[in-house]
Amino acid sequence: MHPRIQKTLLGLVIAIYMLLVCFNNLTDYNTNFVFLSKVTAMEDLISKDANSWRSVNALWMHHVMYWSVIGLELIITLFLWRGVLAMFKSRKLEPQVFEASKSHLLTGLTLGVVLWIGMFICIAGEWFLMWQSEKWNAQATAFSLGIVFLLIRLNIAQKED
Repeated sequence: MHPRIQKTLLGLVIAIYMLLVCFNNLTDYNTNFVFLSKVTAMEDLISKDANSWRSVNALWMHHVMYWSVIGLELIITLFLWRGVLAMFKSRKLEPQVFEASKSHLLTGLTLGVVLWIGMFICIAGEWFLMWQSEKWNAQATAFSLGIVFLLIRLNIAQKED
């Protein structure tokens, strides 16, 4: 299989994944909203007494935070799909055109790393101490997704010989 097709397929797979993430968060809002609320409320931490001053307990703030996550997910999804379409359209064109067509996909993948590593591992994991929760800990999933986005980004970014 031609490397351009391989890169486009990798982009397509991750774009489909993000589309499903957005779909699920919009059609089943409450499931992940409860998760975010529990993490930011810091209810079941080992060090709750020492660190609960960081918690966010206002319901309206939980909605703002969750809509911020969904908004970033939608932006990522749009960049990914725009990039995949551009790469597909330029798959038979000269190398410079194909390289330029990767920009939106690379932006979407970078934002995906920011989402999974920045928001879930740094903010949820360390600020809200999600790692201390037995029930509401998604650090392993976030780490895996961050690595997947990063590896695909590194593959896509490689220039043709």
